[in-house]
Amino acid sequence: MRLQGGPNICGVTIGVLCLDSRFPKPPGHIKNPSGLTFPVLYETVKGATVAELVNRPSADFIAPFLEAAKRLEAEGVRAITGSCGFLALFQRQLAEAVSVPLFASSLIQVPMVHAMLGGGRRVGVLTASGPNLTAQHLAAVGAGGIPVAIQGMDEYREFREVILEGRRADMDVAKIEAEVLAAAKALVKANPDVGALVLECTDMPPYAHRIQDRLRLPIFDLTTLATMVHHAVHRVPYFGVSPPRLSHAQGGR
Repeated sequence: MRLQGGPNICGVTIGVLCLDSRFPKPPGHIKNPSGLTFPVLYETVKGATVAELVNRPSADFIAPFLEAAKRLEAEGVRAITGSCGFLALFQRQLAEAVSVPLFASSLIQVPMVHAMLGGGRRVGVLTASGPNLTAQHLAAVGAGGIPVAIQGMDEYREFREVILEGRRADMDVAKIEAEVLAAAKALVKANPDVGALVLECTDMPPYAHRIQDRLRLPIFDLTTLATMVHHAVHRVPYFGVSPPRLSHAQGGR
């Protein structure tokens, strides 16, 4: 059997554009491959911080990410995502830089989730920073005009100091979990018409199961989205019991 060459690395479906951060990434985070069910390849943009992307996004900021996306494609990945939901602002530019599917942010799911919900229910968006998640971010992923309820983590000290502000690299995981749960509960309490949650931040999926236990709502995030895209770009045969074949006398071929 002869195989066609080309990519430098084979068998990797998802490439990840990474911000430069040093705080812990528990299993469930897109930057912790030990908790993922698909092969990944990472490209870190040195010096690109969470604080800069969230607070001061600019054309200068995104330029090295465009080059990183091209490198991932050249290495052979079949689809590309990002390590921060605020990359949503640059979805079009990033997608146009490569020929493979690129989903910059979990927020790209908001229109899909809204289409699933009936009865005038809204999509809840749990984000790292409420004040900084703008209408422009939502419009950039096709979610402009969709009714959403947004709750940020700005007022929660451990999350703010470690993840948003990058004051230190150590993190109290129990505190982060408690804060994320508290924010999710506050979102639904203030907006009882929310029918599902989309977690903007890639630091939230490790606690998605706990959020669902508390709220009994569907929870969408980047890790589950990346898993779906992996299966879409790397289809495999199904296994099971096939229906019986017809004989030629019965009209089979």
